Amino acid sequence: MNPRVSVPKIFLRGNKWYVRVQVPKSMQERLKRKEYWVSLRTSDRAEALQHATAATQKKRREISAVYRRLSAIRETFHELDEDQQLALGREAYETSSVAVLILLRSSRPVTLTR
Repeated sequence: MNPRVSVPKIFLRGNKWYVRVQVPKSMQERLKRKEYWVSLRTSDRAEALQHATAATQKKRREISAVYRRLSAIRETFHELDEDQQLALGREAYETSSVAVLILLRSSRPVTLTR
């Protein structure tokens, strides 16, 4: 009996082929995404099928790397004392730093005052 091989599904959007890469459920809340659509940069179905597996694996590696970085940042944030956390929050608020604001939003509630 042949082992079952998983081949990613490809989708035609406009005149280009795409593969949909799902974010693992354990990562969805932190990454704020359920899926990514990755262009295979071709209108040829046979060529798209050849590139689909590699594109899926590459995107999954990227998702894991981003998740690890966010986890490390969050751990570092919680190592700061409350005054340092407030200072970081104020700086993020004043400079509109999206990454820090997302981190603060996912952490325990902090009241920021000017």
